[in-house]
Amino acid sequence: MKKLIFGLLLLALVLPISGLAQAPNSASVDVRQNIRDGRSAINETRLQAMGVQMTIRLTAVVTRTENLIKRVEAVVARTSASARYDVSLVNSKLATAKQAAEKAKASVNKINDEIKKALENTDSTIAMDEVRTMLRSAVSDVKVAHQNTVEAIIIIRGGTTGATPTTN
Repeated sequence: MKKLIFGLLLLALVLPISGLAQAPNSASVDVRQNIRDGRSAINETRLQAMGVQMTIRLTAVVTRTENLIKRVEAVVARTSASARYDVSLVNSKLATAKQAAEKAKASVNKINDEIKKALENTDSTIAMDEVRTMLRSAVSDVKVAHQNTVEAIIIIRGGTTGATPTTN
């Protein structure tokens, strides 16, 4: 008789536990969904903040590069009559730098729009890859502009014309 009572007691305890394991509580599913929604809202906020910060930084870099190009052009205009350097080579370097700076400025202007599109898109990984590609393109354009400007400065200072300076 003791074995029968023990068996029934064990059966009574195991059935509710196995029932809980098979059918999840709807309240816990709602809590998980709320957590997912909260995380997605946080990620959207972070992406927007990242876009604003990157736009501010890249705009500042492009502005500084354009100012440097203007200063070098002023030096070329002042010294072109009695220049000891190849003025046409310097002007071609500066023209390339200007083009790269304009291309970078256009990329920076498009970044915020791309981030808004990425947030509206259901597949955010593909959209964010496009934003990253645009950011990398803007950074590489700024680097090209800066490198050509530095090469023009080296030519003006009397350095070798074929040198490619290392810039950070």
